Formats: sequence, structure tokens, C-alpha cells
Amino acid sequence: MVKRILKWSPVIGLALLIAFWRFGVQHWLAVHTGSVNTPGTPPNYNFFSGSGSDLQEITLLGIFAGVWHRVNCHEDGCWRIGRHTVDGTPWCNRHHQAARQDNQASQDR
Repeated sequence: MVKRILKWSPVIGLALLIAFWRFGVQHWLAVHTGSVNTPGTPPNYNFFSGSGSDLQEITLLGIFAGVWHRVNCHEDGCWRIGRHTVDGTPWCNRHHQAARQDNQASQDR
């Protein structure tokens, strides 16, 4: 199923691009994202005060997700903050003992 979707995705993308271009959807999209300049405003003012300002918020969410991945416990499904480090990987209070035992077992081999 996934291979079929990946196989047909360029064709579907091209068809959507042609539809956007042919039926004037690009103008609707430009107006609603603020990409069309209005008289009396600086160039691209509408974009950066409208939907363009969301780019900063998306960037902040990406930074938060990266920091969260770095500091949270690396046990699958655990959302706690990792306060103990085992081989450079953070583990929470509940899982750090098991991580130390797994690490010791792998070093003994």
C-alpha cells in the first residue's frame, strides 16, 4: 500500500500543481497567506504580519521538541525528565537502575 502511494505521489503532486495553476487557486492562496501586496503597505508586510509570523512559532516548537528529546528519559513510552546519565543517555529515577544493569551486562560480554 505504501509503495503504491509513493509510486503515484509524483503524478498526484503534478496533477494538484496543474489544478492550482489552471483554476486560479494560486491567487486565492496568495491572498489568504498575505503574499499579495496591498497599496500603501511595505512589500511583504501582509505576509510577515499574517501567516509568515507563524514560521517563528513553528521554529520554537521544533526547538522545544529537540530539547525535550535530549533531556527526557530514553525508556520507550516514558515522559519523565532524565536526571541520571548512563553512557551519555538520560534516564529518569524509575528506569536508571535498569539502564545501569543493562549497561553492565553489555560490558561483561
